Amino acid sequence: MFNIKNSCWLLALIALSEAGYTNENSPVSVKKINQLITQHFEVLDIPPAVSVGQQKEGGIVVWLGSSKRSGIVAALQNYTSESSRLVIDGRNLLYSYSASGMGGGFQNDAIITAAQGTIGSGPYVLINYANAYSTTPEGEDITPPINNKNDITCSETCLGGWYIPNLGEFKVMFKSLCETPYALDSGEFEGNKIYYWTSTQSLTGQGLIKVVHIPANHNCDISQLEVSDIEQDYTLPTGTSRARFVRQFG
Repeated sequence: MFNIKNSCWLLALIALSEAGYTNENSPVSVKKINQLITQHFEVLDIPPAVSVGQQKEGGIVVWLGSSKRSGIVAALQNYTSESSRLVIDGRNLLYSYSASGMGGGFQNDAIITAAQGTIGSGPYVLINYANAYSTTPEGEDITPPINNKNDITCSETCLGGWYIPNLGEFKVMFKSLCETPYALDSGEFEGNKIYYWTSTQSLTGQGLIKVVHIPANHNCDISQLEVSDIEQDYTLPTGTSRARFVRQFG
Protein backbone atom coordinates (compact mmCIF):
# COMPACT_ATOMS: atom_id res chain seq x y z
CA MET A 1 0.00 0.00 0.00
CA PHE A 2 1.30 3.45 -0.92
CA ASN A 3 2.31 5.43 2.16
CA ILE A 4 1.99 9.18 1.54
CA LYS A 5 3.85 10.32 4.64
CA ASN A 6 6.95 8.19 4.00
CA SER A 7 7.06 8.78 0.25
CA CYS A 8 6.88 12.56 -0.21
CA TRP A 9 10.67 12.94 -0.52
CA LEU A 10 10.84 10.03 -2.94
CA LEU A 11 8.13 11.65 -5.04
CA ALA A 12 10.02 14.92 -4.97
CA LEU A 13 13.24 13.28 -6.18
CA ILE A 14 11.43 11.38 -8.93
CA ALA A 15 9.59 14.51 -10.04
CA LEU A 16 12.78 16.61 -10.13
CA SER A 17 14.72 13.90 -11.92
CA GLU A 18 12.08 13.47 -14.61
CA ALA A 19 11.89 17.22 -15.01
CA GLY A 20 15.61 17.30 -15.80
CA TYR A 21 16.87 18.91 -12.63
CA THR A 22 20.27 17.84 -11.26
CA ASN A 23 22.71 19.14 -8.67
CA GLU A 24 24.32 21.23 -11.39
CA ASN A 25 21.07 23.01 -12.18
CA SER A 26 20.00 26.28 -10.66
CA PRO A 27 18.12 26.11 -7.33
CA VAL A 28 14.52 24.99 -7.76
CA SER A 29 11.73 26.94 -6.08
CA VAL A 30 9.45 25.33 -3.52
CA LYS A 31 6.54 26.24 -5.77
CA LYS A 32 8.03 24.25 -8.63
CA ILE A 33 8.65 21.24 -6.36
CA ASN A 34 5.04 21.34 -5.14
CA GLN A 35 3.77 21.50 -8.71
CA LEU A 36 5.83 18.47 -9.70
CA ILE A 37 4.77 16.46 -6.63
CA THR A 38 1.12 17.33 -7.27
CA GLN A 39 1.44 16.02 -10.82
CA HIS A 40 2.75 12.69 -9.51
CA PHE A 41 -0.01 12.46 -6.90
CA GLU A 42 -2.54 12.83 -9.72
CA VAL A 43 -0.85 10.09 -11.73
CA LEU A 44 -0.96 7.80 -8.68
CA ASP A 45 -4.65 8.66 -8.24
CA ILE A 46 -4.18 9.78 -4.62
CA PRO A 47 -7.27 11.74 -3.50
CA PRO A 48 -6.68 15.31 -2.34
CA ALA A 49 -6.82 16.15 1.36
CA VAL A 50 -10.17 17.38 2.67
CA SER A 51 -11.22 19.28 5.77
CA VAL A 52 -13.92 18.92 8.42
CA GLY A 53 -17.02 20.83 7.35
CA GLN A 54 -16.46 20.20 3.66
CA GLN A 55 -19.25 18.57 1.68
CA LYS A 56 -18.16 15.25 0.20
CA GLU A 57 -19.69 11.99 -0.99
CA GLY A 58 -23.28 12.69 -0.04
CA GLY A 59 -22.66 14.36 3.31
CA ILE A 60 -20.56 16.76 5.30
CA VAL A 61 -17.17 15.72 6.68
CA VAL A 62 -17.27 15.38 10.48
CA TRP A 63 -14.08 13.39 11.11
CA LEU A 64 -10.81 12.72 9.28
CA GLY A 65 -8.15 10.06 9.61
CA SER A 66 -4.46 10.92 9.88
CA SER A 67 -4.01 11.15 6.09
CA LYS A 68 -6.83 13.73 5.79
CA ARG A 69 -8.01 11.72 2.80
CA SER A 70 -10.40 9.34 4.52
CA GLY A 71 -12.91 9.73 7.29
CA ILE A 72 -16.62 9.95 8.07
CA VAL A 73 -19.37 12.13 6.62
CA ALA A 74 -22.75 12.82 8.21
CA ALA A 75 -25.97 13.06 6.23
CA LEU A 76 -27.13 16.58 5.47
CA GLN A 77 -30.46 16.00 7.20
CA ASN A 78 -32.00 14.06 10.04
CA TYR A 79 -34.05 10.98 9.45
CA THR A 80 -37.31 11.31 11.36
CA SER A 81 -40.11 9.49 9.51
CA GLU A 82 -41.18 6.23 11.19
CA SER A 83 -37.95 6.06 13.19
CA SER A 84 -39.55 5.79 16.63
CA ARG A 85 -37.93 2.43 17.44
CA LEU A 86 -34.64 0.81 16.55
CA VAL A 87 -35.91 -2.73 16.07
CA ILE A 88 -39.24 -4.55 16.24
CA ASP A 89 -38.39 -6.95 19.06
CA GLY A 90 -35.29 -6.38 21.19
CA ARG A 91 -35.90 -9.00 23.88
CA ASN A 92 -33.39 -11.45 22.43
CA LEU A 93 -30.84 -9.00 21.06
CA LEU A 94 -27.75 -9.58 23.15
CA TYR A 95 -24.81 -8.47 21.04
CA SER A 96 -21.46 -10.23 21.06
CA TYR A 97 -19.91 -6.78 21.55
CA SER A 98 -20.60 -3.12 20.98
CA ALA A 99 -17.88 -1.61 18.83
CA SER A 100 -16.57 1.78 19.90
CA GLY A 101 -14.20 4.11 18.09
CA MET A 102 -14.57 5.78 14.73
CA GLY A 103 -16.14 3.35 12.27
CA GLY A 104 -17.43 1.13 15.07
CA GLY A 105 -21.03 2.05 14.37
CA PHE A 106 -20.80 0.27 11.02
CA GLN A 107 -19.93 -2.96 12.83
CA ASN A 108 -22.69 -2.41 15.39
CA ASP A 109 -25.32 -1.96 12.70
CA ALA A 110 -24.27 -5.23 11.06
CA ILE A 111 -24.54 -7.02 14.42
CA ILE A 112 -27.97 -5.52 15.16
CA THR A 113 -29.23 -6.48 11.70
CA ALA A 114 -27.94 -10.05 12.02
CA ALA A 115 -29.29 -10.44 15.57
CA GLN A 116 -32.71 -9.23 14.53
CA GLY A 117 -32.87 -11.98 11.90
CA THR A 118 -36.29 -12.28 10.34
CA ILE A 119 -37.94 -10.31 13.13
CA GLY A 120 -39.31 -7.00 11.91
CA SER A 121 -38.49 -7.17 8.22
CA GLY A 122 -40.98 -4.41 7.46
CA PRO A 123 -40.36 -0.71 6.92
CA TYR A 124 -41.19 0.64 10.38
CA VAL A 125 -37.83 -0.09 11.96
CA LEU A 126 -34.95 2.37 12.10
CA ILE A 127 -32.22 -0.21 11.50
CA ASN A 128 -33.89 -1.13 8.19
CA TYR A 129 -34.00 2.50 7.12
CA ALA A 130 -30.33 2.90 7.99
CA ASN A 131 -29.45 -0.10 5.83
CA ALA A 132 -31.50 1.23 2.93
CA TYR A 133 -30.56 4.91 3.19
CA SER A 134 -28.97 6.22 0.01
CA THR A 135 -28.17 9.67 -1.38
CA THR A 136 -26.87 11.38 -4.47
CA PRO A 137 -23.24 12.57 -4.33
CA GLU A 138 -24.71 15.99 -3.47
CA GLY A 139 -26.55 14.61 -0.44
CA GLU A 140 -30.13 14.36 -1.72
CA ASP A 141 -32.07 11.55 -0.04
CA ILE A 142 -33.05 9.01 -2.71
CA THR A 143 -33.80 6.05 -0.44
CA PRO A 144 -35.95 3.50 -2.31
CA PRO A 145 -39.20 2.14 -0.86
CA ILE A 146 -38.52 -0.59 1.70
CA ASN A 147 -40.54 -3.78 1.47
CA ASN A 148 -38.01 -6.08 3.10
CA LYS A 149 -34.56 -5.43 4.49
CA ASN A 150 -33.15 -8.12 2.19
CA ASP A 151 -34.51 -6.42 -0.94
CA ILE A 152 -32.41 -3.26 -0.61
CA THR A 153 -30.57 -2.18 -3.74
CA CYS A 154 -28.59 0.92 -4.60
CA SER A 155 -27.98 1.97 -8.19
CA GLU A 156 -24.62 3.16 -9.51
CA THR A 157 -25.76 6.77 -9.18
CA CYS A 158 -26.35 6.64 -5.44
CA LEU A 159 -24.24 6.31 -2.32
CA GLY A 160 -25.06 3.60 0.23
CA GLY A 161 -23.19 2.30 3.24
CA TRP A 162 -24.86 4.67 5.71
CA TYR A 163 -25.26 3.54 9.30
CA ILE A 164 -26.35 4.66 12.78
CA PRO A 165 -23.30 6.13 14.58
CA ASN A 166 -22.09 4.71 17.86
CA LEU A 167 -22.00 7.03 20.87
CA GLY A 168 -18.42 8.18 20.24
CA GLU A 169 -19.12 8.91 16.58
CA PHE A 170 -22.26 10.77 17.55
CA LYS A 171 -20.35 13.05 19.91
CA VAL A 172 -17.75 13.84 17.24
CA MET A 173 -20.54 14.50 14.72
CA PHE A 174 -22.37 16.77 17.17
CA LYS A 175 -19.25 18.86 17.76
CA SER A 176 -18.41 19.10 14.05
CA LEU A 177 -21.94 20.04 12.96
CA CYS A 178 -22.74 22.30 15.88
CA GLU A 179 -21.96 25.61 14.17
CA THR A 180 -23.04 24.63 10.64
CA PRO A 181 -26.40 24.77 8.84
CA TYR A 182 -26.60 20.99 9.37
CA ALA A 183 -26.61 21.11 13.19
CA LEU A 184 -28.55 18.46 15.10
CA ASP A 185 -31.91 19.27 16.66
CA SER A 186 -31.95 20.21 20.33
CA GLY A 187 -34.52 20.95 22.99
CA GLU A 188 -38.02 19.49 23.05
CA PHE A 189 -40.92 18.61 20.78
CA GLU A 190 -44.37 19.27 22.24
CA GLY A 191 -43.07 18.99 25.78
CA ASN A 192 -41.06 15.80 25.24
CA LYS A 193 -37.28 15.59 24.88
CA ILE A 194 -35.91 14.99 21.40
CA TYR A 195 -33.70 11.90 21.33
CA TYR A 196 -31.13 10.66 18.82
CA TRP A 197 -30.50 6.95 18.45
CA THR A 198 -26.97 5.53 18.60
CA SER A 199 -25.82 1.96 17.96
CA THR A 200 -23.97 1.63 21.28
CA GLN A 201 -25.30 -1.11 23.50
CA SER A 202 -25.73 -0.38 27.17
CA LEU A 203 -23.69 -2.50 29.55
CA THR A 204 -26.38 -2.33 32.22
CA GLY A 205 -28.82 -4.75 30.66
CA GLN A 206 -29.80 -6.91 27.72
CA GLY A 207 -31.61 -5.20 24.88
CA LEU A 208 -30.73 -1.64 25.98
CA ILE A 209 -29.23 0.97 23.66
CA LYS A 210 -27.80 4.47 24.20
CA VAL A 211 -29.86 7.47 23.09
CA VAL A 212 -28.82 11.13 23.29
CA HIS A 213 -30.76 14.27 24.14
CA ILE A 214 -29.21 17.61 23.19
CA PRO A 215 -30.35 20.33 25.61
CA ALA A 216 -31.36 23.67 24.17
CA ASN A 217 -28.51 25.60 25.79
CA HIS A 218 -25.67 23.23 24.96
CA ASN A 219 -23.16 25.83 23.65
CA CYS A 220 -21.59 23.12 21.45
CA ASP A 221 -20.27 21.45 24.61
CA ILE A 222 -20.14 17.64 24.41
CA SER A 223 -20.27 17.39 28.20
CA GLN A 224 -23.79 18.88 28.07
CA LEU A 225 -25.20 15.93 26.10
CA GLU A 226 -27.62 13.80 28.10
CA VAL A 227 -27.10 10.07 27.46
CA SER A 228 -29.76 7.57 28.50
CA ASP A 229 -30.40 3.82 28.21
CA ILE A 230 -33.55 2.76 26.42
CA GLU A 231 -35.04 -0.50 25.20
CA GLN A 232 -34.27 -0.97 21.53
CA ASP A 233 -37.85 -1.80 20.70
CA TYR A 234 -39.30 1.00 22.82
CA THR A 235 -41.47 3.37 20.81
CA LEU A 236 -40.51 6.97 21.52
CA PRO A 237 -43.28 9.61 21.51
CA THR A 238 -44.27 10.80 18.05
CA GLY A 239 -42.00 13.55 16.76
CA THR A 240 -39.28 13.07 19.38
CA SER A 241 -37.16 10.42 17.65
CA ARG A 242 -34.22 11.33 15.42
CA ALA A 243 -31.39 9.61 13.60
CA ARG A 244 -28.47 11.13 11.70
CA PHE A 245 -26.80 8.53 9.54
CA VAL A 246 -23.08 8.57 8.75
CA ARG A 247 -20.86 6.77 6.24
CA GLN A 248 -17.16 6.20 5.73
CA PHE A 249 -15.21 7.45 2.73
CA GLY A 250 -11.69 7.13 1.35
